[in-house]
Amino acid sequence: MDERKLLEKLSIERDAIVETIGSTRLNEILSEYYLRLYHEYSIDTALSDSQRIVECSQKWLCDCYEKSNVSDVKYVSHCRSRFCLTCQKLTQASRLNRFAPVLIEAAKDYDLYHVVLSIPNVPGVKLKAAVKLMAKSFKRLIIFISGRKGIAGIDFKQYGFYAALRALEVTYHTKVLDSGIVIDDDFHPHYHCVFALKKGLVFEKTEINDYSYDYGVLTRKFSKFEILIQKLWRLIVDSEREKVYRSVAVTDRLGRPLPKNDPVSVKFELKPQKKKKKKKENAVTLDAINNLDIGYSCTMDYILPDEDKLNFYEVFKYAFKITSEEQEMFSYNQFVSLYFGLKNVRAIQGYGKWSKLTADDDFDESVDEFYKVFIGYLRQRELPYTKKFDLVGVLDAIDNNDTIFITKKSIAKWLKRADAKSKAEVSDDLGDAQPYEPRQENRSIYITNITTAFYRYLEVKRTSDLFADIRERERKAKEESRVLTLSPEQLSFLNTIF
Repeated sequence: MDERKLLEKLSIERDAIVETIGSTRLNEILSEYYLRLYHEYSIDTALSDSQRIVECSQKWLCDCYEKSNVSDVKYVSHCRSRFCLTCQKLTQASRLNRFAPVLIEAAKDYDLYHVVLSIPNVPGVKLKAAVKLMAKSFKRLIIFISGRKGIAGIDFKQYGFYAALRALEVTYHTKVLDSGIVIDDDFHPHYHCVFALKKGLVFEKTEINDYSYDYGVLTRKFSKFEILIQKLWRLIVDSEREKVYRSVAVTDRLGRPLPKNDPVSVKFELKPQKKKKKKKENAVTLDAINNLDIGYSCTMDYILPDEDKLNFYEVFKYAFKITSEEQEMFSYNQFVSLYFGLKNVRAIQGYGKWSKLTADDDFDESVDEFYKVFIGYLRQRELPYTKKFDLVGVLDAIDNNDTIFITKKSIAKWLKRADAKSKAEVSDDLGDAQPYEPRQENRSIYITNITTAFYRYLEVKRTSDLFADIRERERKAKEESRVLTLSPEQLSFLNTIF
């Protein structure tokens, strides 16, 4: 494989740029929605959001290394709107990067399950309350499943609960009547979760209920445990509904108090609250569970290993995904309901041993360090110049072979493809690196294998003191606002692996 093809393994994929260009066209519609929101609700931030979303991904700033034919992307303008498809993908990727290692580690001692929990559809005016209701109800559900609170006659401790992670998805449904009237006020909030339970549990799917059918066709059966969770979930949600809805119903979308006879409040159909002793008709008991004909929808499926990796990536793609059930662009009315209904909502949350997980954008420290060493190496071959691109210009540069665009994320993505076999091959082959030979100035940098280079770097760090001062060098470079500088010995070694 020649040097350009090897570098292309680290580069931003062309298909991703084409997809981003497609997403930005939808952002033009969203920009108009934000502008209308600003005029109708006097929300100052909506005006700036309107401008940012139309400019999302349009401005690129790169450090260009002409001899190496590499452009290191330092900045891309992102709007960070939850409605922007490009920024949604970035958010999902960063969460996957953060949570995946934790889940893989937990799978060594526990079985992982993909759990989907739903409640009945709600109109837009109830969406904010429904999302709040689900969050409170899920917290109570975990208290029961973990065995922290018991239900007489049910032994939840036998399932060995370890941890859970839940991610919010909201879909919406648009219906056009024969009269031409458009009904666009039907929302379906639900959770996609990962549950970690003790290994070896068997949940045989033998039960059939209304949720087993899709348009009259039998599509799935449930385990007795799923049926139990369906009913328990319904009892909890129903017991929490009135007090949650009441707290939300007395304010409008902007949080302002509403008159008691306001049509918005009336839609909640809540009876006046009376001061009386609390009854236990909504108590979560075994009798209450058995007396329910059916609960709210819950499915639970074992997450199968896929090529020595856990196939839980499908779970993370749902993190705060907002799509139509018909895969259509939402209307302005749906946008307004989603904007206010999901404002300040925490889309992903951990419980149990995962309660302290946060959805940040951190990289593995070794990858981050290697990236800085790699850039330091490039800079000691040549100083880069700064160049600005727009999104179409990036695509043109790729198509014309003008340069290869790399980022820390693209390098991290490539390095993560290495498996144990790659590590073993590198370990056996460390002594085979050829001594450094000067290269012609007009040649692009030759990366024999970026994965091999990475593990050679880690191995040398582990077995020698050649890079023992790299963190100190990095700290000083940061304090002095300069690039990381490598010693002659470090530079000589890197020349043997690049």
